[in-house]
Amino acid sequence: MNLKILLEFDGTNFKGWQKQKDKRTVQGELEKVFSDLIEGTFKIIGCCRTDSGVHALNYVCNVKIEGNLKLKFEKLKSALNSILSEDVYIKNIEFVNDNFNARYDAKFKVYRYRILTYPSPFLIRYGFYPKIKIDFEKLKEIEGIFIGKRDFRSISAKSEKCGICNVFESYWIYNDSYYDYFIKADRFLYKMVRSIVGLMILYSLNKVSKEEIIEIFEFKRKFIPYVVPSKGLTLIEVGY
Repeated sequence: MNLKILLEFDGTNFKGWQKQKDKRTVQGELEKVFSDLIEGTFKIIGCCRTDSGVHALNYVCNVKIEGNLKLKFEKLKSALNSILSEDVYIKNIEFVNDNFNARYDAKFKVYRYRILTYPSPFLIRYGFYPKIKIDFEKLKEIEGIFIGKRDFRSISAKSEKCGICNVFESYWIYNDSYYDYFIKADRFLYKMVRSIVGLMILYSLNKVSKEEIIEIFEFKRKFIPYVVPSKGLTLIEVGY
């Protein structure tokens, strides 16, 4: 039996998605509740890892079960949500082919990074307030430079064997209360989105030029990534 699960979570009090010993993670919480509702063994496979504090509106995982459910399938979603804490909610559960893998079958992911224009008490949990004035028009100037297939290891926060990512979309949207950055790609490196946002902030502050950004991607200029805080990042969509 293989179940595809769509869920959302507030990452504030989680140490990311992946299960870690003695740390609260989303995968760890799901394993706890599933263990009460399954007779047999099971494995939960997430579409990707998330850093501590990162949120998700539409996270996808699959649960491969060797055994049986202790209740009718129609009651599984409500049973899980009644046990889960308020910062995780399962939106949908469906049967899928045994070969479906939430991680390896994903074709693209969409992330949003939110920069607040003021420290709103209602938004600060899900956005980054930089305490400096950022020129939105400068952010718009540089948004398209990241589109295309290229090696992103020059701005990755750790060493990667393969840095090739294909970015399909990269754009900013303005709101009086915040600036939202959206990026869609086939894969992402460790802290890649937060490093890209940090690089664009540096550009908006005239601390790096467009030519220098190109040199960074061509590995002609050393760059220590400016990684913006995780709380502003949300996984919006996973495509299959």
